[in-house]
Formats: sequence, structure tokens, C-alpha cells
Amino acid sequence: QSKVYVFVSAFIGTAIALQFSKIIEPIMVLDLIFGIGIVSFIFIRSFISSYNYLYSLIKSALIAIIYATTRQILFSETIKQTAEIFVKEYNNFITDNFSVNPEQIEIMRTAVESTKLFLTKYYAGLWSGIIILAIFVASLLISKRSNIKWQIKYIRMPFASVYILIFTLILSLIANAQEYGINGLMIIAPFFLIQGISILTFFWSDFFKQTKILSLILVVFLLINPYLMILITLIGLFDIWFNFRKINNGGER
Repeated sequence: QSKVYVFVSAFIGTAIALQFSKIIEPIMVLDLIFGIGIVSFIFIRSFISSYNYLYSLIKSALIAIIYATTRQILFSETIKQTAEIFVKEYNNFITDNFSVNPEQIEIMRTAVESTKLFLTKYYAGLWSGIIILAIFVASLLISKRSNIKWQIKYIRMPFASVYILIFTLILSLIANAQEYGINGLMIIAPFFLIQGISILTFFWSDFFKQTKILSLILVVFLLINPYLMILITLIGLFDIWFNFRKINNGGER
């Protein structure tokens, strides 16, 4: 545990030093300290005390979600200004490089404005989703090198996650609460994606072990194809009710 404290202290100290050196912005320092440093610390400490990957993932993910939500509330103006600077610079780039095609310029500017809207309204959900998946990937790497293996094919999220999903869906249908609902959906979706990956691993892990190139192709395709990601997320969601793994066990749970 002492190594964990040393690592986190060095990480936080480096972030603060970068701020005093004016190398990075204050909000980026907070991202490094709380969004990455503290979340990593919570995960490692939870794992050391429990040796439970899923518990440690959920616990550290909750900290990431709290930070992302607080960040969105406290720094909404800063996020908006950063997005506006990005849009202004990108519009100048478009004008300088695509001036011969006005129609193409308009399409690209519309896309940039949509990106700006997405970042300013749904940054909390985007940040949380990325951090949750990053923790999952880190857990897999730790499991691969550790004596304590994570049986990926048996991952099952708590049934309470369904109630959270229903609540966020209801919010997303209410005009005044739609922003909160969509952020909530972006936060809860990675958990079902992880469970969907667990189902694929359960049924096809032996096959992919024999043909590792197909495993790589599947991972790449998953990263570039949002429809496949949505499909796997839905598989994970429906598994909460139907427990697809019992099919392979003759109906036994």
C-alpha cells in the first residue's frame, strides 16, 4: 500500500508543479488529480482490500462520475469557452483550406457546431464513460499480469443498474431534464457494454484464443463501429433479465 501512496503523491505533485509552471490549465490539473489520480488510487486501494475487480471498478467509477458531474456544474462556463475557442480556430482552418468549396465548408461547420453542443451539454457523460472503460481495460491488464485472475466471462452487473437505466430513460424523455437523462445514459451504458463483452467472452473465448488475429479484428471493429458497440451493450442489458449463460449450462443458473 505504501507504493500506492507514493505513486499518487508523486502524480499529484507533478500535476501541481505543471500548473505553477503555467504549462497546463487549472482545470486540466483537476482532471489529472481527481479524474485520474484519485480514481486510480481508489481502484488500487479497493482491489488491495477486496481482491474483487468488479467491486473496485464500480467503486472507482462512482468517484469518477461524482467528479465529472461536479466539474460540469462548476466549470460549465470554462468548458463552453474552450469549446468556442475550438470552434473559432477550426472555422478559420476550414476557411483557409476549403475556400473553393462553400458547400463543403457549410457541412463541416455544421459538424463542428454539433460537436461543440455535444461537448458543452454532455461532457459529464462522455468523461465518465471514457474513464469507466479505461478502468475496465486497466483491470484486464492487471489481471493478465497478476496471480489473481478476473474471470471476465462471469461478469454480471448488479440488478439495481436496471433501475438507474429506467430512471435516466425517463429523464431523457422530459424536455426540461433531457440533458441530465442523456448524460445518465452515457454513464450507465459502459457498464452494460462490459457485461456484453463478458457474454461474448463466455461463448467465444476458446475460439478467439485459437485465432488471436480475429480477436484483434473484433477489438478494432468495436472501436470504429458504434452500431456494433450498441449491439453488444444491448446484449449486456438483456443479460440482466435473461442470463444468456444459463443456455450453456442446460438452463441452470
